[in-house]
This record gives sequence, structure tokens and C-alpha cells, in this order.
Amino acid sequence: MKQLKIVHHQKIAYKTYKIILQGSLVKKFHQAGQFLNIKLPNSSMLLMRPISLADIDKIHNTCTLIYTVVGNGTKLLSTLPTDHKLEILGPLGKGFNIDFIKERDTVLLIGGSVGVAPLYELAKQIIQNQASVIEIFGYRTAKNIFYTKEFEQLNILDINKKSKLFISTDNGSSGKKGTVDNLIDDILPQIEPSAIYACGSRPMLKHIQKRFANYENAYISVDARMACGIGACYGCVLPTYDTIWNKKVCTDGPVFKTNEILL
Repeated sequence: MKQLKIVHHQKIAYKTYKIILQGSLVKKFHQAGQFLNIKLPNSSMLLMRPISLADIDKIHNTCTLIYTVVGNGTKLLSTLPTDHKLEILGPLGKGFNIDFIKERDTVLLIGGSVGVAPLYELAKQIIQNQASVIEIFGYRTAKNIFYTKEFEQLNILDINKKSKLFISTDNGSSGKKGTVDNLIDDILPQIEPSAIYACGSRPMLKHIQKRFANYENAYISVDARMACGIGACYGCVLPTYDTIWNKKVCTDGPVFKTNEILL
């Protein structure tokens, strides 16, 4: 286990926080979609908290995590000040495979709520490789929205000038009213994506699985409760279509092909 220091910590949306960590460990971070296991400074909270990498900055040796407060652990995390040092295990898991993406390809990114976070580093790497991204993000309400400006600024760097961001909210308080499914219906007929990557709630990912089951390069990033994060405890196992072998989210994932696991 290594230490990373908190150099920035702020609330960016409803119950949603951005935390920037700094340290030499960041030199080992490469793949978008991987996660860190964070040990909380409370002896009664034995389990570490897995949080996906939202951004990797090798120049400043920093990484950004975005999380939503959903329980006592993330509530405690949200109170930690700058200069506090966190015990970290990572980077963990298998992230997004982009090796096959070519220059001038168009890639579809689909995010739901805090599932948008790991798609930022993914979009950054895709655009750096001179491909374009179409981003479809869904939130509950306008107050839950985060990182739209960051994605729009990132899209400006697209030399092909094809990257675009589309937003939906359940109640129509911002963007299109409805879920990301409605946006997919609007946008998918207009593009021919070389790959599809999605991260969000289980219901959303089930829909993505069904809709893109026959796509060769369609991937989902799955969130799961974990104990060890390194595959030893079998606490995050998911069944597969194979029915013989199960998959562990922490080591076989969290990114899987749409036809690989049963949610």
C-alpha cells in the first residue's frame, strides 16, 4: 500500500465531490477505467472504498477521483482536508481497451451519473490518439450534473472537429428530458461508432448490454461492492453467459464486453 496526498477537494454537484491526489504512485497509472482502493482513516471501517480514476496527470503526478456520498465511508471521505495522506492500493482492475481504435474513428461514450467520471480519462486518451468521441450523459436532475465544461474543453482538442456532448436529465431540468436511452435513439442512426463504452447504474448497463450485444467492440464498466479488490475474497463475483466460469469485477473487470457477463 502507498500514500497519496490530497491536494484539492471540493464539492462539484449534489452529493458529488472531486478529489485530486498527488504522489509518485501516479507514475504507474496508465489505463482509463482502472480504480483505486482507498483506506479510510477510521479503524471501524475495515473495507477499502474502490473509486475509478477520472483523470491522470503525469506532468504533476496527480490523479483525480470523482465520487458521490452514498454512505458513512464516502461521507467521511468528503470531510478530509487538503494535505491529508490517504493509504492507497492500486491501480487495480482491467480498464478500457482502446488499442484497436484508429485515427479519425468515432467512439461513443455513454455515462450515467457518477459513471461519467471514468469516461473523462478515456475521452482524453481517445482524442489524444486523433479519434473523435460522441458523449451521451444522463443525470437525475440539473443539480447532479458535473464535468460538462471539462468535456467540452476536451472536445475542442479534437482535430477532426467531430466530438460532441449531449446531456439528458430525468426531469428535463437540463438537456433532453428522459434517460440516455432517448439520446441514443436520436444520435445512433447518425454515426457509425468504432467502439462503444458505457459506465453507469446496473439498469442502464443492462439496457446497453441488450442493445449492443452484437457489437464487436462494446464495453461496460461495472460498479460492485468489494472487500479485498485484488481477487482473493471472491466478494464481487458475477455470472457469465458461459455458466461454467464466473468473473471477478476487481480483477477480470471492472470493464467487460457487453456479451461477457450477466448483470
